[in-house]
Amino acid sequence: FQLALEADEYQKVQECLAVFALGKLGASELNYSSDVDLIFVAANSEDTDMNIHDVQSLLIKSIRKVCQCIEEKTEEGFLYRVDLKLRPWGSSGPLCMALDATEHYYEASSEPWERFAWLRSRLIFGSEKIGSELLQRLRPFIFRRALGTDDLEEFLGIKRDMEKARKRRGHWNIKVGEGGIRDIEFFAQMLQIVNAAEHEELKKTNTIDVLSGLASSKVLTIEEKDELVNSYLFLRRLENRMQMVDEKQTHDLPDSRQERLKIARSLRISGESNDYVLDNFENELVLNQSIARKYFDRLLPQ
Repeated sequence: FQLALEADEYQKVQECLAVFALGKLGASELNYSSDVDLIFVAANSEDTDMNIHDVQSLLIKSIRKVCQCIEEKTEEGFLYRVDLKLRPWGSSGPLCMALDATEHYYEASSEPWERFAWLRSRLIFGSEKIGSELLQRLRPFIFRRALGTDDLEEFLGIKRDMEKARKRRGHWNIKVGEGGIRDIEFFAQMLQIVNAAEHEELKKTNTIDVLSGLASSKVLTIEEKDELVNSYLFLRRLENRMQMVDEKQTHDLPDSRQERLKIARSLRISGESNDYVLDNFENELVLNQSIARKYFDRLLPQ
């Protein structure tokens, strides 16, 4: 914001805007080729001395300018792809909403995926007063003290949708395929939603921190936590190695043996020959996918 805006504009924006990161940025888990998911929340009209129309005009102009700077492609590449679709009403919604309006939107929301999205929310710029106030107001929405039948049906629906995606994407998609990264993240977030109201250590955004919190709160054993963390770290390292090739946001392992060998070598997989390296790599991958799949299958058994 400071680089994209004039000094006086920057000062005004900093006072009346809170920028939240969700997803990988919110969890401090950016990949080599991640999108950044952002939500913008403005001060209520009665909480600023500026004319509300002037404030809205300034914030919309500033948001567009900053996003353009982040995504701009130059000879040296670009910073990140910006995704604003997680905001209220998605692509059809306003770029920025006031604090009260944002709270009212989520009070009325029946979309479980929005609760999952806010589990990984983090204030990254702007007014700490607006940011902390919104997060405090949204706590009952994010962390339910009790789950009813409707909640469980919604979570079952998400799991069914994920299972369909696993079948479509296949075994070798390391993000949403069977035994992929999403299996572990969904497992951790489900237990987080159910238990965080009673365990402060679960009110974290980072997946490994949440898994550690699940162990310290006795929801998981130390052995289960270690198994999940090791599997998650392997899959995330693999994801980054794959995305370093041509800076592509891919999650499908290449068909080419030569390309898979490059990835295996980058992960320091050992072997007496190329064939052994590939065999060892694929065996380790299958092992870690089986761990992710095992915990995913434990959730909400039919």
